[in-house]
Amino acid sequence: MDTQTMMDYLSDLLNNNDREWYHAHKRENKLATEQFEQLVQKLILGIGTFDESVLNNDPKSLTFKLVRDTRFSHDKSPYNPSFRAHISSQGKLPIPVGYYIALRPNGGSFLGGGLFADMFTSATSMVREYISVHPEEWEKIIGNPEFKKYFTVKGNALKNVPNGYDKEHPQAEYLKNKSWYVEYFFSDEEVCDGANFVPRAVGLFRAMKPFNDFLNRALKDFKMPERRYALQTVLKMCSKNSDKIEFIRLDPDNFDSESLNGFVLNQRVTKCWRKADGEYRLVPVSYTEDWDLSARRKMSQKIIGAVKSGSVAVGAVKDGEVIGFALLDRNLFGGDNRYMNLCEFYVSEPFRRRGIGKILFEKISSEAKNSGAGKLYISAHSAEESISAYRKYGCVFAVSPDKSHAEQEPFDLQLEFDLKNI
Repeated sequence: MDTQTMMDYLSDLLNNNDREWYHAHKRENKLATEQFEQLVQKLILGIGTFDESVLNNDPKSLTFKLVRDTRFSHDKSPYNPSFRAHISSQGKLPIPVGYYIALRPNGGSFLGGGLFADMFTSATSMVREYISVHPEEWEKIIGNPEFKKYFTVKGNALKNVPNGYDKEHPQAEYLKNKSWYVEYFFSDEEVCDGANFVPRAVGLFRAMKPFNDFLNRALKDFKMPERRYALQTVLKMCSKNSDKIEFIRLDPDNFDSESLNGFVLNQRVTKCWRKADGEYRLVPVSYTEDWDLSARRKMSQKIIGAVKSGSVAVGAVKDGEVIGFALLDRNLFGGDNRYMNLCEFYVSEPFRRRGIGKILFEKISSEAKNSGAGKLYISAHSAEESISAYRKYGCVFAVSPDKSHAEQEPFDLQLEFDLKNI
């Protein structure tokens, strides 16, 4: 097992993140992947000395792909230059929680544990309630000197203690959380020191085991939703207090890199518009796009950077959580059309078909109009549902399609919305 081989390959992929290079270096990919699977096997055996529940795992079933699905992302890098695996009693599912490893060049390698996925509201409720009922046990675990030596509990959190819990509860700060996890980062040099890296990793995983055990006791009755989770069921779960949704400008004071950690993309596409013989027709195209935690944080960072550079972001916020957002680039283009570009526009899956997208569109359109735009420009994804929504908002084909947008996303439909309509 050679960690240097893995890191060398990932560094090369990071610097040559394109399909041509990737396919030209399949031999190096195969070798590095085999080395990573050997590393995972060693970790399984090491963890198995104190947690026998992981011993039946096959390393190949615990790893994640390098290939990225970029169809809904403005970052078109086709590969994620990191080797990742999640080791638990049930494989790589996020629940039950287990032992996570990610190898990424330039200091991005880390070990993790706990509940990273905060999109499962039932899981959040279970852990929150368990902490509430067992505050002393929780404090004993996170206050243990061995734990504190390496870890600090992180997680996406509400601004206030949720309704139904005492604001003076001894663990009030942790009751705000929607996820609870720990991370320990390594330098590239530490990872490449293969002889010492494995025993260090096993020791760190041992130190986080009581933390994982606590969360898994809280989650013992959790059932993982089926992949094709019924939308109406989700909507029903989220229908209470729906009138408390606020629409606000997002800025660095109320929005940070973890503000989208609970956002659920889960964009199902069955048909897309394609142009043939000068006419647009719906054609069958079937896939589902999701964002992992890294993609959500990347989008958050993009919004923060854009706002700092003069763009405007509007968010739909419920109980302190961003459930929809729109990002407007206020640079004018398109000559007399005075276009401003709608860069990003998303609503979290549990809150779709409730009018939130329409209100967000109206809010961001007003921002564009107040900033001097004549029309809103949209390079719209060609999915049937997306185009249907934009048409309902009053969008039409752009009079002067922007060449750069069309070339960047050849399948997108170039639309505009006349701001005289608001």
